[in-house]
Amino acid sequence: MDTTRSLQAQTDGNDSMIRSMAKAAAAKERAKRSEQSTEFVNELIDRIFKKLFSMYEPSKFSHVYGEGQRLEMTKHEWKTSDLVHVDKNQIAFALAKTKTQFEWPPNLAEFYKFCKSTIKMLGIPDVEQAYHQATIQNWDECHIAVRVAAKHTGYFELRGCKRSEIYQIFKRNYEIVQDRLIAGENIELDIPKALEHKDDSPPVSQEQLKQAKSRFKDLKKELRQ
Repeated sequence: MDTTRSLQAQTDGNDSMIRSMAKAAAAKERAKRSEQSTEFVNELIDRIFKKLFSMYEPSKFSHVYGEGQRLEMTKHEWKTSDLVHVDKNQIAFALAKTKTQFEWPPNLAEFYKFCKSTIKMLGIPDVEQAYHQATIQNWDECHIAVRVAAKHTGYFELRGCKRSEIYQIFKRNYEIVQDRLIAGENIELDIPKALEHKDDSPPVSQEQLKQAKSRFKDLKKELRQ
């Protein structure tokens, strides 16, 4: 009996050690991804400011963004803003047009808004407009980006399926086509299929569902008291 308990304790100890090692490895991987992400953001914002500095007179640049510590504080504000989630091709396109749009260097709000407007500047419909075109209008009247995204989504599926069944697929394909168009790439290239999510969770039995409903009713009664 003592030997059995000893072996069980050793097994439990090994399992605990393995779980701890797995958690440590996962934490290390998350930290590595976070570090890489931070490095990318820092490099992105530094490049933007270098480009803006080359566009405007030093006095105008320092007046808007500051110098020394104030400049670093301004950069930090940009690095922690929604700007870092904007597609890099939109940022590049906006930077190329900034000097013609702004007499003075743009502040964060102005530059972010300008980046988001690049799609409209190129005459590309937004996702909702594109979906409307793909499901309602004649194909010849649709924007070329809409037709390409529709092709990869499936013409029959777009016109025959419910929005809840097909919208996310079309949205993904259309955003890929948008990015290619902004970057000046060939939008006719194949779009890789998205990986399907497989639900490996066990099915819920009727008895489990009944028990869950009963617990929910009991909880509502307790809340009313």
